Amino acid sequence: MTNALDKTIGFLFPGWGASRAFARAKMNYLGDAMNKYDAAGKGRNGWTRGSDSSANMEIGAALPRVRAFSRDLRRNNPYASKISDSLVFNVVGAGIVPGAKHSSERKRKRAQELMQDWSWTTDCDADGRMNLFGLQSLAFRTENDSGEALIVRQIVNDPTMAVPLKIRVLEGDFLDHTKNVTALSNGGRIVQGVEFDAQGRRAAYWLFEDHPGEYGFRRFNSKRHDAANVIHLYEIRRPGQVRGMPRGAAGFLRLKNVDEFQDAVLGLQKVAACFGAFIKSDDPSKKAGDILPEKMEPAMLTKLSYMEDVSYVTPPTTSGHAEYLTTELMGASAPSGVTYQAATGDLRGVNFSSGKMGFIEFGRTISHLQKNMLIPLLCQGIEKWFIEAAALRGINLSGVYYEWTPPRREMIDPPKELPAISKAIQGKLKSFSDWARENNRDPDEWAKEIADDMKRFRDLEVDLFDKQPKEEQSNAPNNEQD
Repeated sequence: MTNALDKTIGFLFPGWGASRAFARAKMNYLGDAMNKYDAAGKGRNGWTRGSDSSANMEIGAALPRVRAFSRDLRRNNPYASKISDSLVFNVVGAGIVPGAKHSSERKRKRAQELMQDWSWTTDCDADGRMNLFGLQSLAFRTENDSGEALIVRQIVNDPTMAVPLKIRVLEGDFLDHTKNVTALSNGGRIVQGVEFDAQGRRAAYWLFEDHPGEYGFRRFNSKRHDAANVIHLYEIRRPGQVRGMPRGAAGFLRLKNVDEFQDAVLGLQKVAACFGAFIKSDDPSKKAGDILPEKMEPAMLTKLSYMEDVSYVTPPTTSGHAEYLTTELMGASAPSGVTYQAATGDLRGVNFSSGKMGFIEFGRTISHLQKNMLIPLLCQGIEKWFIEAAALRGINLSGVYYEWTPPRREMIDPPKELPAISKAIQGKLKSFSDWARENNRDPDEWAKEIADDMKRFRDLEVDLFDKQPKEEQSNAPNNEQD
């Protein structure tokens, strides 16, 4: 529906009027799309919101509000904060460690030395605060809490760096989601700040120079950055999805409800604590006793007079508090792929079998995020930048690739699991190098340490494994019964 202003503009400036009409229609559609996410809408409407709109239409409208809601929860809701920490600490942990691979041992060792010198220091960070594994953690936390993260590479002119590469992690807010062009002159298009070429490949990202939420931010014009210099990290859950959504959005309202429920219970208990006793008199001619003040205090009593008695108030109680919290927190943590125990730290009632089943199930979430998102997008993207930056220094790493090993998960039953790992290595079902990288150790250095230790103990004639001499073993009593 057009108003008088629209009609006037349309009469004087037809082009501008048409743009306003199109924009208004688009906003109406976006408003409907935004309500597809409970965390971005104003309440539940049953199934009336179901539609076949695209992922980009729904996410483009809802992302800013859901992202803000997610950050507020991570800041103020202890369970949301714990869910985020559990994912980061388990998916990235101490870091996803690279190990160089090449048919030439000399070239492999050189590539590993370069990567180790670069990744284990803060030289790799454009802000000079973290090493590569800290940046992995920051990038994944940003993606998890905000839906997406942007990793930008910088080639620096620093003669002290063997590989002149630095990387910076940015929040998805830097990506201009208002930049939409349906048809570019080259046959491509721009969807929420992501530019595609005529073949549908990512060609560029339109980024702001500063964070749009920065105090005093005034520069709203985004600039084009070649896609080769940007890694767009997010989990793809629908085909054609261009932007990411905060993980666990389906449980945000439950987390908010838990907050409000606990606040209500706390308020109820505070009120209950204020009740001491009410005084009543059987003599209608008697004057009223003390007047109850506007503000009540815990266990407050007024002065008693003759022939007055006291009737105590039964404080209000809340039943089923623990059961409600458990049920709601189970539902709130499930969309993130985190178990209730990991989200809350509540291990009551968990036995070995149920704990192991939960551990295995959570492990599938961890493995999925590592192998389907972090390693192929983030780690291998940085690997490509690293090899290209080394070439700028005249270092030829052609043919080299890096195997990225996630951190080892803690054992549930070490006496049983350690022998199994030892047998797997001996049976060539698992390499010692893989085991070393899972423990965030360089395989060559670890093997050298073991060899040095073994030689040291042999020279000192010390049995490292504390075995009994053969004659003692032969004389040992046999406790076996026939």
